[in-house]
Amino acid sequence: MLFHVLVHAKPNQSLRTSRFTWSGDEITQLEIRNEWLTNPLPATFDKVLINLSKIERCYTEPDGSFLWTHSLGPSGWQIDGQLNDSAHGLMHVELKLTRGSKAADLQSAVQRLLEMGLEAPRHQTVIQLMRPGVYIAAEEFLRLVEIHD
Repeated sequence: MLFHVLVHAKPNQSLRTSRFTWSGDEITQLEIRNEWLTNPLPATFDKVLINLSKIERCYTEPDGSFLWTHSLGPSGWQIDGQLNDSAHGLMHVELKLTRGSKAADLQSAVQRLLEMGLEAPRHQTVIQLMRPGVYIAAEEFLRLVEIHD
């Protein structure tokens, strides 16, 4: 697996930043308290499922799980996802990104997923990297995906 992340709506609070190194990459971390992540993402659970079902090679399930693939083998990539909602709306989306050794265009797919599938412009979201357990801006995440693409 290349990345395991959660996509959250950006909190209303002012966010401080700090720098750290992860897997050899210098990253700008957002300092976010978990209790600040109370805003739902812009689109509803049902709307996101409809949006995702319109993407070629993206397969959705009523429970909010989805799988988007781009060919098989070393030139392919795959995004596994799970929508997580509450009474307040779509609270976060879990994503697991994998790719073959010669895969390309994963960054474009992630950008399309955020903006078209989730209806969440980059400036309105934050990404939680699960392994180091830190939050970063969506732009920073797209940069990391490009570096590792």
